[in-house]
Amino acid sequence: MLAFPLEVTCKWHAYWRIHLPFPSVLINDHCSYSRITAQEEEDLLFALQHRDRLRVIRLEMQTPDLKRLIVAMSGEFPMLECLMIVPPISSTFPTTSFILPATFHAPRLRRLKLSNSASPIVPPSLTSLTGLVKLSLVWDHPPTYPCPGTLLQRLSSVPSLEMLQISFYSSVYNEEVERQLPHALTMTHVIFPNLRRFTFDGDRDYLEAFLTWIITPLLEKLHIAFFYQHNDHTFPVPHLVKFLGTIESLGFANVKLKICPWYILVQVYHRRSVGGDFSLLHYDSGTFSQKMSTAGGIVNSLGTLFSTVEHLTLQRETASVSMGIGMEHSLTQWCKLLWPFGNVKTLLVDDGWTGEMSRFLPFGPRGPPMELLPELEELVYCTHQDIVVKAFTKFTKACRKAGRPVTLVRHQTSCGW
Repeated sequence: MLAFPLEVTCKWHAYWRIHLPFPSVLINDHCSYSRITAQEEEDLLFALQHRDRLRVIRLEMQTPDLKRLIVAMSGEFPMLECLMIVPPISSTFPTTSFILPATFHAPRLRRLKLSNSASPIVPPSLTSLTGLVKLSLVWDHPPTYPCPGTLLQRLSSVPSLEMLQISFYSSVYNEEVERQLPHALTMTHVIFPNLRRFTFDGDRDYLEAFLTWIITPLLEKLHIAFFYQHNDHTFPVPHLVKFLGTIESLGFANVKLKICPWYILVQVYHRRSVGGDFSLLHYDSGTFSQKMSTAGGIVNSLGTLFSTVEHLTLQRETASVSMGIGMEHSLTQWCKLLWPFGNVKTLLVDDGWTGEMSRFLPFGPRGPPMELLPELEELVYCTHQDIVVKAFTKFTKACRKAGRPVTLVRHQTSCGW
């Protein structure tokens, strides 16, 4: 008979926490990469015996310890609402896959996070989890990577999902995943009628194969992070473009483009949205010139979706590598970058961009074509450099002379936007 209240504490070792509804048992936590002791393991196994009272289980510990505890998670957990099993990345104990017991069953489970499970939603009893609303699947061990077709088939049995995360920590597939990528195109569509937020981290080809066959009528937020692909500046994403075009709730009114030393970030905001509706982060450690080419490829690949954008913000971390290219090349890159934003009325340029923009914008024999940004009404900048102010002033005068007046505004504070 379990006495209450009872508190079992794990000190200075791997992260693990188990909650039971009142009267409750709490197994507390601390995070490190050490192995758990025999006493701590005994305490955990003791708590896992009370399946009818467990509400939350979170295990973050080295794989050898984790596997022994997972074996004890057989049977039904009638009160369980949240399950998180996340073995930490460690060079001392290489991560391997794990499998939940075939008899594990949690009919009230609402939130599930698994890292490096051998199969993303196992065992078959989990296919009856009609109440699951948040699902996070993470892999950092390539041999455990699922094929797109297999993953979609598993996910099709969880129609109640509202939030879905799929993350890979490496861009290297195992051979089976690579072999089956083309065959994902032969699948039937999978509908997620309640999905409102979808996050993906991984390779572009994998996402393209995945998006081809999903339907999300209520999706509100989509966040994507792609790995760098060497010398690929065209950025073809036809299935992503088609997918975005079918989602009426995703608005494209405000766009923020940020170039940093290690990544390129495109964020899209709806008129009524506080947070970004759609974001695309592309990991890239190349020169600024290479990032400009990649950024141009990204916005042109998504170009048809930017036709309604009225506000464009350009941000750049000043730590980025200098351009290192001639003005002709710079002009071509700038035109490619800005061309899709034909409806932009307000352009905001932060300190990191003003120097390059001031050399690009002035019209003349080597200046940009007048039809670039044809609807621009306001140019907002943040700098005190006279050469930049003069260049922007020259640009606005040229616009007025061409019959398209543009107001020049200096932001009074640091341009973080």
